[in-house]
Amino acid sequence: MIYLKRLVIFLLAALLLLAGTCAVYAWRSLPQTAGEVSVNGLSAAVDVVRDADGVAHLFAKTSADAYFALGYVHAQDRMWQMEMNRRMASGTLAEVFGAKVLPSDRLFRTLGLHAIAERNLAALDAGTRATLEAYSKGVNAYLAEHPVLAPEFVIASFRPGPWQPADSLAFFRLMAWRMAGNVWDELATAQLSQQFSPEQVAELIPSYPGDQRPALPDLKQLYAGAGSPWAGLLAAFPERQPVGIGSNSWALAGSRTDSGKPLLANDPHLMLSAPTLWYLAQLHAPGLDVIGATLPGMPGVILGRNQNVAWSFTNTHSDVADLYLEKQLPGDTSRYLTPEGSAAFGVREERIRVKDGDDVLQRVRSTRHGPVISDVLERAGTLAGEGSVMALDWVGLRDDDLSLQFPLKAALAADGAGLLAATRDFHSPQQNIVYADNAGSIGFIAAGRVPQRQAGNDLMGRAPSPGWDARYDWQGFIPFDALPQQLDPANGELVTANQKITPPGYDRWITSNWVLPYRSGRIHDLLAEAGVHSREDMQRMQMDASNPVARQLLPLMLQVPTQDPRAAEAVQRLARWDGAMLRARAEPLIYAEWLRLFTERLYAKRLGELYEQIGEHNPAFIANVLADRAGASRWCAEALDESDGAGACRRLLSESLVQALDNLSQKYGSSMDSWHWGDAHKALSRHAVFGNVPLLSHLFNLSIANDGGRDTVNYAGYYYDQASGLYLDDVGPGLRAVYDLDDPQASGFILSSGQSGNPFSSHYGDMLEGWANGRLVPMISERQRLEKQAHRTLVLAPSP
Repeated sequence: MIYLKRLVIFLLAALLLLAGTCAVYAWRSLPQTAGEVSVNGLSAAVDVVRDADGVAHLFAKTSADAYFALGYVHAQDRMWQMEMNRRMASGTLAEVFGAKVLPSDRLFRTLGLHAIAERNLAALDAGTRATLEAYSKGVNAYLAEHPVLAPEFVIASFRPGPWQPADSLAFFRLMAWRMAGNVWDELATAQLSQQFSPEQVAELIPSYPGDQRPALPDLKQLYAGAGSPWAGLLAAFPERQPVGIGSNSWALAGSRTDSGKPLLANDPHLMLSAPTLWYLAQLHAPGLDVIGATLPGMPGVILGRNQNVAWSFTNTHSDVADLYLEKQLPGDTSRYLTPEGSAAFGVREERIRVKDGDDVLQRVRSTRHGPVISDVLERAGTLAGEGSVMALDWVGLRDDDLSLQFPLKAALAADGAGLLAATRDFHSPQQNIVYADNAGSIGFIAAGRVPQRQAGNDLMGRAPSPGWDARYDWQGFIPFDALPQQLDPANGELVTANQKITPPGYDRWITSNWVLPYRSGRIHDLLAEAGVHSREDMQRMQMDASNPVARQLLPLMLQVPTQDPRAAEAVQRLARWDGAMLRARAEPLIYAEWLRLFTERLYAKRLGELYEQIGEHNPAFIANVLADRAGASRWCAEALDESDGAGACRRLLSESLVQALDNLSQKYGSSMDSWHWGDAHKALSRHAVFGNVPLLSHLFNLSIANDGGRDTVNYAGYYYDQASGLYLDDVGPGLRAVYDLDDPQASGFILSSGQSGNPFSSHYGDMLEGWANGRLVPMISERQRLEKQAHRTLVLAPSP
């Protein structure tokens, strides 16, 4: 008995010791935010003022010291995130995670992003190079303190090495790559062409409203003899392209606002993560006063304002990458066919270090178009068909990309004209940049490099091109002055939400992948509801959950026969519903589950692995099928092996509705009054490495019930998770901001997580609830006002 008591006491003591050790570690892993630290590399002291929301305000005597301090606070709060992005871009993840991440390393070594970044340094102006050096010194000053790092470094058992200027540029290239979605679109179109006729492919991928998309040639004939590589290539990419990357931005001139000065709203939609991609900061020095969203890993405010002008981004979805099928010479795999004869492949060797394994030597080939991506897997020889390979040309592979100069120049812009001039350096990824200044101007430009394709190019980047045919080669880029742009429109409003932004008669090819104008149309409608708007109106519009697709599809869906009493009740509810995807309502859940099941039964089996990318959310196609435009209801008939398309659609709708109601009753109870969209629909900000690891995911992931849907202004890019039966947002507005050019201090912003990347910090997820409920935190940049509120100040002092 005494032995058992002693054992219990020992175990309790051991648990208390362990808990105490963990608590001490958690506390020591948090960054110092008050007091003073001495660092090498500063010319004078910098005050780092963190407000109650953890936003870092950096007050320096020189711009170089301000960017040094930005590197320092980025490392303090987000070093793990920075390290993972650096390793992904450079293809060095396997060094710390082993062979399971080799596919990612193989791809990014093939693209050569870090090598391009190293060469890119020489193209930048001296000021930008100096800023990169200062920023890197700030990161390394923090690392030189040998701090107790965030828990991920302990779990993964390594420490980060010194930061280099090329690391920042490689991360910028990685960001551009993540937005080059037309690579996946080309592969998907090519794969569809092996299963369906050109007419069916055109039905599956409808044209933008009002456009007549040029017909694709018969790709089966174009690729004759090249095999069917597309499924293999699509599977070869270690990063799956998420559906729904985009953004909202709109500006109102002073004639449309209650203050008489412009307002600007922006919410970029990218992958949700914990922590979010963005970090809020202010940089203040003589001649420099800028605040907004930064990207940990690179200097500069990417989206934000100074005292005179504010700017925002939305993705243009331009077609900036082409795949080329290259024919190897028979009997000589060292050469490939060109319009002038043949040429030798460029060849280089990459050594990939692998944790707990042997180094992997990767032979990277390239053609006149770019790197051979069909070599990214060991089974590469068969991916592109016998005797052929697949090469990539992408604007982001150019050594002379100046994009990082844009945020540094934007910070200094005196007005909209100065901001517009800074966009000349923005090369990739092409973005719709909307801006407003305190003199009253609003403007827009789709800034970035876009390939000029020849008139004889019948593919126009929509599918892989024959590399031996010169008509598919690029002819430089669209000149800057010919890019779509607008200044001070007569109606006083500018809206970009990834919709078509070219004016009537525009004669340059940018893309066929414009996002359908559901969100942009809704924003225009909201702006038309009143002659003038306030800052609070802009904020409310960002949270608008009205679903234009639901309002388009439901009149067609509700024609379903309703013999089942539950189906009749559901139809009545949906008929009265205003289409708002609010978390407290049952109707959004019924609609989403019904539409999901109907779409699956319609053509998921026929599309196979392409269903998630093309078919799961294809509202224009579904509308055409249900309305039987051009006989499109035959897709229903073919799904049920029937002849009457319209009847088959009604049967599919009826059976899908009953199945949806069965599913929801089993999960949420028999009464529809107890069903809520928010119970099934969560915004999930997943940790990049440990988000799927049992136990650890509960520490690192962030989740909250959310309003919105795939086509609402309050964007929620969800997918259906079979394991949990939930609709999970993996794409959404990680940042929201509203800029007031009359009173810049009244502007506001917020993140979908918090400022810190350390889960033990109170700022790891403290903005999440406010984000879900439409709040913003103050974008105050006046030091006197900051210091009247709750804050902590850390002084970075130069070492003696």
